[in-house]
Amino acid sequence: MALKKTSPKKGLIKRFLLGTEDDLKNEEAPDEKFFEMQGGKILKTPADLIGALKVMTSEQFDHHTKQGRNDFANWLWFVFDEKKLADKIFKTKTQSETLRILEKHYV
Repeated sequence: MALKKTSPKKGLIKRFLLGTEDDLKNEEAPDEKFFEMQGGKILKTPADLIGALKVMTSEQFDHHTKQGRNDFANWLWFVFDEKKLADKIFKTKTQSETLRILEKHYV
């Protein structure tokens, strides 16, 4: 998945206009930056990612997080400008820990 880096200024403006973390959880990515999971499911928002983590198989999770990469962290970093959150997610090793961090951040 190739992503273009968004402007940090744009991310700050979005946060100012949207206001709360809960609003950011439901912020939709631009069409060309939707996340396509292994198996074809499309994620549009961080809330979609939270829901997907609750039901995805361990094989799907491993596909997106093995070999020194973390597609979920990259998506949060480059599409939603969630750098601190993405750093935390990148360091996780398990699906449950990833879900816990996301839920804590957005709730």
